[in-house]
Amino acid sequence: MPRLFCQAGKSIGQDYPIVDNMILGRKKDCAIIVDDDKASREHAKIYKEDGAFYVEDLNSSNGTYLNDILINKHLLNYGDKIRIGRTILAFLADPVQNLEGQTVAGFKIEKNLGARGIGIVYRARQVKLARMVALKVLDKDFADDPAFVERFIEEARAAGKLRHTGVIQVFDVGHEGDLYYVCMEYVSGKTLRDTIKEEGAFPLLRALETAKTIAEALKEAHDAGVIHGELNPANIILTMEGMAKIAELGIPKNPDPAKKDVYALNYLSPEEALGLGITAQSDIYSFGISMYEMLNGSPPFVARSAGEIIEKHKKEAVPDLSETNRDIPNMVGLMIKKMCLKNLQNRYGSMNEVLEDIIKALSPAKKPSKRLPATPHKHRKHHLGGHHHGHVKHQVKPPPHQGQAVHKVSSKRTPAAPASHRSPIAKPPSHRAAEDAPTPVEIDSEVIAARDERRHERAFRLKQTKSIVELVIGVSLLFVLFFLSYIIVYIVLSMASGK
Repeated sequence: MPRLFCQAGKSIGQDYPIVDNMILGRKKDCAIIVDDDKASREHAKIYKEDGAFYVEDLNSSNGTYLNDILINKHLLNYGDKIRIGRTILAFLADPVQNLEGQTVAGFKIEKNLGARGIGIVYRARQVKLARMVALKVLDKDFADDPAFVERFIEEARAAGKLRHTGVIQVFDVGHEGDLYYVCMEYVSGKTLRDTIKEEGAFPLLRALETAKTIAEALKEAHDAGVIHGELNPANIILTMEGMAKIAELGIPKNPDPAKKDVYALNYLSPEEALGLGITAQSDIYSFGISMYEMLNGSPPFVARSAGEIIEKHKKEAVPDLSETNRDIPNMVGLMIKKMCLKNLQNRYGSMNEVLEDIIKALSPAKKPSKRLPATPHKHRKHHLGGHHHGHVKHQVKPPPHQGQAVHKVSSKRTPAAPASHRSPIAKPPSHRAAEDAPTPVEIDSEVIAARDERRHERAFRLKQTKSIVELVIGVSLLFVLFFLSYIIVYIVLSMASGK
């Protein structure tokens, strides 16, 4: 069974084995007594449902936080941190599940790199080939499900056929007894998430170069019928040389938004939020949100709960970065906006289309920008968080592409991939403009209309503000004139009475 480990608070260092329906609070008969003045008598409970553990707030006075996000009820993943007041409890795997120091199926396991989704990732040495690998071991709750194990093996085999350098390679999938694993390329580097957190928004050229590599890798995956399903900066590794590599391709994801990691909800596609399943266009949406974060320093939506961020993905349009940041060209801002449209028919239909427009955006990005000043850019500071995985530590260097020429990609469409074990890749009617079109990115009528409407609204508000200012100035002048008149009359009357 998993456990809770107290990382902060008066009970720091205490280890609590988890049992079903355990109550956390200040009452003496609670399973875990939380000695914190912000804790309620019965603050929260942890329970098991469908083989997974959940944390639920019990209408507490000060709320229960999961990875610094206020929640009502949410799935627990290994590494999650529950905060009650100043007390922090980490949800960890049972120590007996930690395979460090053991040899499994010819892999000498050296270090636990952290929990990811459906299992734990280890750094291991493949003894026969004397090479370092990353070994993902399937969690026991999933390993006990034959249907899930079959899907796990099939998707890993499909991902193993991908050879793009922007994808973390899958070498092998197998099992030893009831322990199922997938063996992958081990990459030294840092996640894109951690890089943005430490360095802030990327310069335009670096962001586009990184996006180009990711787009090329996703295009190859989609052409092979492999959909990521949970693309976000935490699943993109930047190597020591600055090369982007996509992790977790070919690893099954839980399609239920309520059971996803809280952090991953920042990149949830509208169709996933509505429970409609995923296609390749879902990856395009998540990729667009990730591109937005690269250029902005934070995701587009600010939310204080998991439910709120899901609703924003369903209904709220992603802002146009080029309207708030003068360093972002219009074509780039509109390209990201098109990637993140709610309507699948208006969103990009394939990664090939996205890649073409990224390449077109790269050429002017290498030249000095000549733009009129726009509204100063302000980074958003608050967004849904979550635990991050600490298996990538080295400093990332910017990609050395400053002097390379940009190659034109043929406008010829890639044929649709045959159906596979993954969800079929949707190919809605193309919305691309002709090759000789004057604008690099075709913008749908709803985007143009929305932009015009916002401009009209700003002009109307500016006119209103100007009228109010003029009225205030006029009233103020009248008051000053009245006051001066009063003073003059008073002085005249005083002089007359003095005589």
